[in-house]
Amino acid sequence: MVRLTSVVTMLVAFLLAPAVAAGADAKGSLAYKTLSAKLKYAWFIKGPYSVDPNKTVRQIVLAEKDIGAALQSCGTMMCANGQVTEGVIVDFDVSSRLNYWIALNGQKVQYSGTVDPKAFAARANDADHIAGTLTIDNVAIGGPKVDAEFDVTLFKQFKAAH
Repeated sequence: MVRLTSVVTMLVAFLLAPAVAAGADAKGSLAYKTLSAKLKYAWFIKGPYSVDPNKTVRQIVLAEKDIGAALQSCGTMMCANGQVTEGVIVDFDVSSRLNYWIALNGQKVQYSGTVDPKAFAARANDADHIAGTLTIDNVAIGGPKVDAEFDVTLFKQFKAAH
């Protein structure tokens, strides 16, 4: 009887435990010079923009590894951005272009730039849901090539940029 009680207790605790903050599935690739990454996970976060905290930035985070638990534990946008070691972050709503930043090789290789908003072909693009394809090809100017498809709902909203 004690064993059954223990099993039931463990099962109830497991069912009531918060879900691990896994990312939504993404499909895609990131290539920069001789480095590359498969983009397998996506998250949609938003919060104060670090350049102008009076603006709210919506960001898509695309990564090779599932960093959802690390993103969930962050208290600031800067912390969340720092979790990306192999992937790309795209900023929406803060300029007339899409700002992006890539990281590869454990963040030892980084590149940032902007791209025409037409690089994102939206199936959904609102306050709580972003879906579509992202195509960045800045190879001709020494930048990366990104091809990704994702469908994400808001994962986390931050109150502080830093």
